[in-house]
Amino acid sequence: MKHKGEMFQHFLNFKAMVEKEKGVSIKCLRFDGGGEYFSNEFNEYLKEHGIQRKYSCSYSSQQNGIAKRKNRHIVEIARAMLNEKNLPNYFWAEAITTVVYIMNRIPITVVHGMTPKEKFTCKKPDVSHLKVFGCIAYVHVPNKEILKLDPKAEKCIFIGYSSEQKRYRCFNPSTQKLQVSRDVVFDEMVSWYSPLKVAKDGEAINGDVSLNVEQES
Repeated sequence: MKHKGEMFQHFLNFKAMVEKEKGVSIKCLRFDGGGEYFSNEFNEYLKEHGIQRKYSCSYSSQQNGIAKRKNRHIVEIARAMLNEKNLPNYFWAEAITTVVYIMNRIPITVVHGMTPKEKFTCKKPDVSHLKVFGCIAYVHVPNKEILKLDPKAEKCIFIGYSSEQKRYRCFNPSTQKLQVSRDVVFDEMVSWYSPLKVAKDGEAINGDVSLNVEQES
């Protein structure tokens, strides 16, 4: 979301998807005391559909501890993924989305060792397609889009999975374009951005060693 005012429409979309897939109705909505949940439109809709709401007190994060800890856990993993491949911070949204995608496909104790996706869909998820976030991805270019001697693959950065198709999302920093394709070859050990180079300066004053840090891309 770009604005908190979009919350109500996103809730309607989520409600329609969940109720259609599971065949049950939402009975209770639990959230923090954010103002985006208290609009007149939101209030009237909840009353009309008999949905109870429970929310924590303002500035009382301890009443919403589980969600707070989970959010912190997601952010910490996303930070580690970005640092592992030396990616700029503007890929944070893609990293967060990928973390949640993976978390839904790994076992957790809350649902007795099952994965959240398996608990929701009653089917074991396939994880054979998972790749290392931020690695180099060579995206196949269709023959109709290139000339005879042009390269048949485009070098990109793997930034996640498509939510609507069985495809990978790859970003080309050279062209600043996003590619969504299933025909991708991955080099999971390589990153687009080089790691920080630490060089010792032998001419440091008083015998101290200064560090010159440079980053190449």
